[in-house]
Amino acid sequence: MSKEDLPIISMGQVKKITELSERQIRYYEEKGLVTPNRTKGGHRLYSYNHIKKLIKIKDYLSVGRTFDEIKVTFNQREARNSAYNDNKDITSIYPYKKGITPSPYHKGITFEEEE
Repeated sequence: MSKEDLPIISMGQVKKITELSERQIRYYEEKGLVTPNRTKGGHRLYSYNHIKKLIKIKDYLSVGRTFDEIKVTFNQREARNSAYNDNKDITSIYPYKKGITPSPYHKGITFEEEE
């Protein structure tokens, strides 16, 4: 879990940061757009990534996007990120010609030409 995923921010702080009401935030949760973590007592805790997502929801709604459109956008983004994470190490199995860098993540790594 990255630091951006740590559930450490209370509803009160989220309201201040996002300028959304508690009711709006809970409504977005009801719509399945954001899923905060819960304490043992049932209090919601949000991460930095939750806050970024809430701000995006607010921005999308302000330009007239529907909840269904927003949900599709988020699902597509998550699918792309998941596919990327599943395949980011695949570059190690491809043969490369001498001097070709396989990707921006492998800067400085080159491969010898096969003989």
